[in-house]
Amino acid sequence: MIQRLSDRFGWRGLWLMTVGVAYLALALGAYLETDADRPWVALQQLPPWLIAAGWGSTGALAIFVGTQGPSRDDSAGHVALYVMPAAKWLSFTVAWAVSLVSPLLLDAGLTEAPIGYPGGWYAAGIWITFSTMLAVTAGWPNPAPPIPRPPASVTETP
Repeated sequence: MIQRLSDRFGWRGLWLMTVGVAYLALALGAYLETDADRPWVALQQLPPWLIAAGWGSTGALAIFVGTQGPSRDDSAGHVALYVMPAAKWLSFTVAWAVSLVSPLLLDAGLTEAPIGYPGGWYAAGIWITFSTMLAVTAGWPNPAPPIPRPPASVTETP
């Protein structure tokens, strides 16, 4: 079945549709289950419906582009897949960076309690790894359909 789907949509199209479906599941999860309260992770301060809309719209675009077939330009689908992981990576990276300067701010009396999210390095690492996987796949060529074999003799029809 996978081979038939890849023959129809190409391997890159099949990848876009598969990840797009995963993004739709992430959209549903974002809408139904709110993230833990981490006030310094900017993306988690947005309303759940907006985060769900981000995952859902980028996933739907990837699915749509993936269904266009291997002969069409699929770069819009790959770019769409980067949006939400990049937002997650940026949010966690900034929250972690703030936690690194938090002791200096405490010593200077500029804040009364630690700020930032010290565990942000871990989440940022996961999301940058996910983005790297997307970049690797986006760089793969989409194999052309096989060239039909010519008939063995001129009287034979394919």
